[in-house]
Amino acid sequence: MAQDVAIRGDGPIAAGSTARLVGGFLGRAWLWFLGGCLVITVAPLIFGWRPYVVQTGSMEPRIHVGDVVLAAPVHDVNKLVGRVTVFYDPGRHEIVTHRVIGKNPDGTLVTKGDANPTPDSAPLAPGNVRGMGRLLVRWLGLPVVWANHRDWLPLGGVAASLALAGFLVARDRDEDDVHADDAGAGEGGTGDGMDGGDGTDDGGDGTDGGPAGGGQSGGSDRSRQSAAPDYAPVTTAPGVPAEYTQVPGDGGTGVVDMAVLAVEIPWPGHPLRRTDIGRPTGGRYVGRHRRPAHRRVVRSVAAPAGAARRVSPVRRFAARVAAVAVGLVALVAPTSQAAFSAATQVTTNTWTAGVYNYTSEVNALGPWLYWKLDDPITGRNPPAADSSGNGRPGVYSRPNSWTAQITGALPDQTPNLAALSAGVTSTNNPSCIFTAQNGDGLAAPGPAAYTLVVWFRTAPGYANGGKLLGLESSRTGLSNSNTGGRYDRMLYMDGAGHVWFGVWRTSIGQAVAISSPSSYNDGNWHMAAATMNATSGMTLYVDGQPVATNPNTESETETTTSYWRAGCGNLAGWAVNWLGPNPPAAQTNYAFAGGLDEVAVWLRALTATDIADLYFYR
Repeated sequence: MAQDVAIRGDGPIAAGSTARLVGGFLGRAWLWFLGGCLVITVAPLIFGWRPYVVQTGSMEPRIHVGDVVLAAPVHDVNKLVGRVTVFYDPGRHEIVTHRVIGKNPDGTLVTKGDANPTPDSAPLAPGNVRGMGRLLVRWLGLPVVWANHRDWLPLGGVAASLALAGFLVARDRDEDDVHADDAGAGEGGTGDGMDGGDGTDDGGDGTDGGPAGGGQSGGSDRSRQSAAPDYAPVTTAPGVPAEYTQVPGDGGTGVVDMAVLAVEIPWPGHPLRRTDIGRPTGGRYVGRHRRPAHRRVVRSVAAPAGAARRVSPVRRFAARVAAVAVGLVALVAPTSQAAFSAATQVTTNTWTAGVYNYTSEVNALGPWLYWKLDDPITGRNPPAADSSGNGRPGVYSRPNSWTAQITGALPDQTPNLAALSAGVTSTNNPSCIFTAQNGDGLAAPGPAAYTLVVWFRTAPGYANGGKLLGLESSRTGLSNSNTGGRYDRMLYMDGAGHVWFGVWRTSIGQAVAISSPSSYNDGNWHMAAATMNATSGMTLYVDGQPVATNPNTESETETTTSYWRAGCGNLAGWAVNWLGPNPPAAQTNYAFAGGLDEVAVWLRALTATDIADLYFYR
């Protein structure tokens, strides 16, 4: 029967031991949590499922930015009806996830977001289906999102947490691992017996390393000592002695410094002896020489420094971090550019999504002003309410030239209303929406980065053009360039129906404008957007897609307070950047005749994803 023996005492446990234990536990818990998430996410890849990282907040609060969605391949498109489906949208050139709600006679599918009141405008070809949504893993793709948005602080935090976890685990090494190394180092030997005897337990001179019986030591100094033993008995129980091995050079103090000890209780009729290091507790010696089964190792402690080969903490740390890193790369590399647009509600194998529409998306992006233009236009100076919450309303000039609350551009809105302008061009009283308050002007020199968004609709074949949205030095009148008036940072339509984004470069006294290749005077609602980025320059978007760019980063340097206005403005001098009939020549306010809706301005450059999301929520 084996018994534990108290070999020695080194005083109280060091104060840092508890801290190392707790730190090692927390580090392992963090690494195992990440590893579990990776296994859950990567294992389905064996069956052909593919992960998609959620890159926008379009389906919050149920589906968050950084979630990972796995879609399973499906071969029978009829099974997709009523189910959440991941597919490629050639119109948007990206991956979208919506519910399939029906099938057309030609075999195409009808899709719809659960938060949207109407189906998607374009039918889905079966060949563009990527899979059916099956599994959602929370937050695992956040590092991809942070990297794509160059959000280095949280990304660095995750890296630091992995490094810290690896360090804590490496520092809190399992003592059993060290003992296993020690035991392995003490095995070996040649000859007939491991103890230097004649191959029996009772033979030899009672030492591990003596020459008797032809035995020859092959172990380390821990277990193979000189022929003259240097050890003293220790009592394990009344009348039962035990022995311990002493490290050479201990000065005979009887205190073993990190010696490898082994205590055994003999079977009846056998003398008590020291055990060889590496003897398994099951009663058998595993090696080239078999040993009698009566010996049992019951306890050991760490070997002297340098006596056993130990794995470097740095290597332990590197191995753990490398495993996690490889898993992350395997997860996100194939889909780092995938855009998960939405998910929908079904009864099984899926998730639910809250209502999220165009208005909430605009406000989530933090506009400087937001005129929805769904107001009644009555009385003198009727206001255009600011839905941004910033208190920067507009005012309808020449109200009798406006038709209020027509059907707007956004079928998902309740109410879906817009304003229709008759397009009266005038020097002092045009059809226009001015900034209502003097205090809402922008101080000189004007914004360097900004975004303009406006929805518009013309009569089919409309050929007069006009200004859609821009910045002018006059709040309500004419910004006459002959008398120092300034106007730029503007969206306008020419006589051929092309949309333009124009600025004035003060440094060289020259206009810079980019235009859409296509015409949009077709009687349908369209979303025009322009961004000025201090690094990448000018970008023009129509219906959520970039249609023209220019590296110029300079806008006009304003010398006085300037104001945003929608539906009219001066275009004199811009005839060179105009296609079709009716180019601007005179100094006047060129009004746009048609529907206007959802006017918004940001004093920063929105990303291409932001613009695409806005259009998606129409």
